[in-house]
Amino acid sequence: TSGSNIYKIELSGTTATVSKVTLSGLDTSSGVYFEQMASSGDVLYLTSYNSIYSVTLAEGQGGTTTGTVTEIEPSFTAASYYNTGSEVPYSSYFYDLVAIGTGIYFPDSSNKLIRKIDTSTSNITTLAGGVENFADGTGQNAEFKSPNKLLVSGTDIYVRDDQRIRKVDSNTGEVSTFQTSADANRMQKWTTLGTDIYYYHEEYSNSALIRKIFKLSPDGSVNELELNNYTIEGYVSGLTSDGTDLLFTESAGNTIKYLRVAVDTGVVTPYTAAGENLSYIIKMGVIGHCWLATFGGGM
Repeated sequence: TSGSNIYKIELSGTTATVSKVTLSGLDTSSGVYFEQMASSGDVLYLTSYNSIYSVTLAEGQGGTTTGTVTEIEPSFTAASYYNTGSEVPYSSYFYDLVAIGTGIYFPDSSNKLIRKIDTSTSNITTLAGGVENFADGTGQNAEFKSPNKLLVSGTDIYVRDDQRIRKVDSNTGEVSTFQTSADANRMQKWTTLGTDIYYYHEEYSNSALIRKIFKLSPDGSVNELELNNYTIEGYVSGLTSDGTDLLFTESAGNTIKYLRVAVDTGVVTPYTAAGENLSYIIKMGVIGHCWLATFGGGM
């Protein structure tokens, strides 16, 4: 099915060439629908409902990209919940995930936790949280209200927690509240570039839908990213960065625009789409010089 596909978007000149990644080792008999995505090195991590997969990518003959899929089966040990011997099963749905080294981190929204899967052992541990509330602290002393979306910057994990943004040290489990006027609920898509967070927001103003990208700086200040002679007219279905520029996709009808933004100047570079025709993207990421995407429709 289309939901079990991954697509590579390769930029060259003014063209964005979209091709399907050839996957091996994936059993789709029980239904697979890739949604969330994270990467570490050349390994991609994907979720489908309550399952999680690793995909090792390689370049095949003729420029094709292949991916070897392995399902990760998380296991509980006595150390899974603060070394108490309690399993505390995680939510049956992965709302998001990020990867740092050999660790996959995800919000366990039902239990108000941030949890980790060690990809070398598949063992689950708990990094922070335990009680439904807002409280800074380390490990079990930290409290989350509604953790859902994650973003990684270095070894820090940013968590959208109701209207707030929380910052979690992945090494120690220390949780602090990021001081800013930005409302996390207004961040439909977000990504990091350097030490800054960029996010997409849309809202109605005078019966018109206004779509904008904002920059959230380390000091908590928020500023609109002024686009040079460009207006976003469609929904921004994907937003990521390649370490230099922002990359985003704009969905309008059954077509997608692929765009690059130089954040220092606001200059937007559009790419002419070639190859596979996608109509909607769920999540995007970057490995090397290629975008990778899961999507919710195609033609």
